[in-house]
Amino acid sequence: MTERPPYEPDIPLKEMAKTSYPKLVISGKRQREGQGPALVKICDILEKELGAQRVTIEGATHNPQLSYPEQFNNVLREFLDTASRHKQPTQRRTANLATQPPEL
Repeated sequence: MTERPPYEPDIPLKEMAKTSYPKLVISGKRQREGQGPALVKICDILEKELGAQRVTIEGATHNPQLSYPEQFNNVLREFLDTASRHKQPTQRRTANLATQPPEL
């Protein structure tokens, strides 16, 4: 199996933006060498083009669901609870972290 290049997919952002369901973009705030600026830009574009709620997890990098699973799940749970009530918060925020990530 070969990995597809990141420029290959055709993501239907306009069609996705028109949908009535809420959207969420979760990203890490800490950048690792060689991956940070491009990933931040992708998340910025998704937030803008989709009208998505954006949450940045302080201390996390590219995979906040792996390095901060409890915080990631809390953000996701809050988003889903809000979405189920048909309200979508539009503010950008940074998740406060009380614990350090587990050693990998």
